[in-house]
Amino acid sequence: MKKRPFALRLLILEAGILAGRSWGRVGVVADNPRLYHDLHTTPPLWLYVSISAIWGIIFSLLTIALWRRHLWSWRVFWPVLLIYCLFSAGWFVVFAANPYDHQRFAFLVVLAGLGLILNLVLLRRPKVRRAFQKSTDVGEINL
Repeated sequence: MKKRPFALRLLILEAGILAGRSWGRVGVVADNPRLYHDLHTTPPLWLYVSISAIWGIIFSLLTIALWRRHLWSWRVFWPVLLIYCLFSAGWFVVFAANPYDHQRFAFLVVLAGLGLILNLVLLRRPKVRRAFQKSTDVGEINL
């Protein structure tokens, strides 16, 4: 099997980091729920843990699927990332009560938009597209 293109490795790393971030949130809250309750502007604990676990599952599955080069992962990665960004922005707007948070919201939206554009460019690179195509060579085995 051919080596994964650098752009694909970056996408796999990104999905892995987002999965780790989500699972890390679950772990921190499970380890010390009192710390979470001390933040007065947060949603209910069960909602925070549930949402973080759902995103953890989604990004863990995407990381594995991208690593194994399943075509569906290439197709759904950008839409999932877009939904995650929109959801995160909505979560931020609803639950951020600190004036400092509201001042930096525009910066975060611009940064997320640039990140989405970069991801789209990486996904559309010819080498990344070819990495997800099935080979018709008789001697090659795709795992």
